[in-house]
Amino acid sequence: MIPKIIKLAEKCNSLGKGIYQWIYTNGLLVTEDSLKQLRDLNIVEIRFNWAATHFNEIIFKNMELAGKYMKKVVVEIPMYHPRVLDILPKLKTLADIGVSQINCAELYINEENRQRLNIPEAEVYKYPEYGELSPYWSRLLTYDLMFYVQEQGIKITVNDCSNDAKTVQKLSRAANVMNL
Repeated sequence: MIPKIIKLAEKCNSLGKGIYQWIYTNGLLVTEDSLKQLRDLNIVEIRFNWAATHFNEIIFKNMELAGKYMKKVVVEIPMYHPRVLDILPKLKTLADIGVSQINCAELYINEENRQRLNIPEAEVYKYPEYGELSPYWSRLLTYDLMFYVQEQGIKITVNDCSNDAKTVQKLSRAANVMNL
């Protein structure tokens, strides 16, 4: 277990009850012992970045194991390439092994990934609220995934982690702070 995670979780726990804690992982090093330790630290959600393993099914067993110890198991998928649609037939398996939600993250283009991704300028838009650059088709891939889940009757929540959704969340948080 990474000592920084333990220290941070313990600090959150010292601040009182009701702090929702989650953790991100690529899933490769998940073990039963680490999941028990996370659970005992009041970390209730584990998010697997499936793309970090190039959608390798080897982590399915770790996702399933996580379902035994964590209250919520989520898969994070950056919507970065039409190849993402190749995973559609695997979504039922994710639901069957205990994954309750898929977060579809809109792709951001930055200096680190711009050359590697080689996305034509004509396919990019600039989101006014954040000034972030994203390919327009990233949102379309999210919609494709949502429609597939609905059409197939797969019991899994699809969360739209787009620029638009983040703006709504930001406005909602600001409104909640003003109501305090």
